[in-house]
Amino acid sequence: MGMSSSRRYGSPPIQTITMVTTSTESDWKVRHAGSVGAIKWHALGNTYERNMPEINLSSSAGRKKIIIESSKGLNGLYCLGNGLTTLDLTNNPSLVYLSCTDNFLNILDVSKNNRLLQINCKYNSNLTKIHVNQNQLDILNGVTPQPDDWSWIKDPSATYVLKQ
Repeated sequence: MGMSSSRRYGSPPIQTITMVTTSTESDWKVRHAGSVGAIKWHALGNTYERNMPEINLSSSAGRKKIIIESSKGLNGLYCLGNGLTTLDLTNNPSLVYLSCTDNFLNILDVSKNNRLLQINCKYNSNLTKIHVNQNQLDILNGVTPQPDDWSWIKDPSATYVLKQ
């Protein structure tokens, strides 16, 4: 009796990014989310299956959680000016490009995003800590040469902190 390969080897884990927003916009959207696989968004009890859905948050009050899922992982996320207070990237190691400018983030953890080459997190006035891994810190401190396309941009008030 043959077994299907997905049962024998298991399915790849679903990679997720979780965001919490305080936005009450009627046309809340991420400018771009890139993946080689299908992307699913979960918000307000609805599921959207596109790269850039418009999610109507106008009837919401307070914090709303938005979860993005992809079996292949997202390689790019551009979520500018969406009132984000939380951005959890720890379950998406495939991320290469991130722009989360003009939000309300306090802490950003990119320590598990080993492929991350470009990040722009300016204009997050509450952002004080960006958690990084040892390899990332070595590149930022000039111990290790920067890879091609390396560009990490932040406000002066934010500091890189080694995640233990």
